[in-house]
Amino acid sequence: TGGVTDFLLISALPGIDAPLAFGNLLCQFAGSVQFTTASGTAYALPIPADPALVGIPICTQAASAGTVIELTNALDCVVGG
Repeated sequence: TGGVTDFLLISALPGIDAPLAFGNLLCQFAGSVQFTTASGTAYALPIPADPALVGIPICTQAASAGTVIELTNALDCVVGG
């Protein structure tokens, strides 16, 4: 509620379920890449046209921070799938 900053976590490691004080972290933080933006701003992340990336599973999860931190559900994806 009243988010100021949004965060996006993308991990190529398998999903987890780590309870935190403000929700469950569902993607592994280690070995991940993180992006931040002003709350409500869309992310545009180009994926290189590299056939080596096809089939790689990724886990994504977002969060919003303001007066509280709120985590979203995770989204498990496969590149090119």
